[in-house]
Amino acid sequence: MKYKKIFVFMLIMSVLTTVYGQEKHRTKLIPTKLSIYRLPPLERAISCIKFYEDWHGEKKHWPYVGWGHKVLPYERFTNDITKTQGDSILRADMRKLCRLFRKFGRDSTLLSC
Repeated sequence: MKYKKIFVFMLIMSVLTTVYGQEKHRTKLIPTKLSIYRLPPLERAISCIKFYEDWHGEKKHWPYVGWGHKVLPYERFTNDITKTQGDSILRADMRKLCRLFRKFGRDSTLLSC
């Protein structure tokens, strides 16, 4: 009987600390006016790619330029493109791949990443 009381007490304490921890954590996460989840899916995907993909602006990264665009044989890009040009290339690549995966519906953005 003694062990049951200890077990119930420990269970209640762990539930209370879990609930309290979630409430405390939730108040920190309700944030900001510029939350990524408020963006449309394509903009959200572009933001994630820019965050996780390094900028390829040096010769050692060739044939990749911008945010991971592989230069194709008929393209004439160099490593000294601006970030605005890199953004434009990334958006063009994402639109092209979204069109390619269009038959998968709303998962086309995920597949294009």
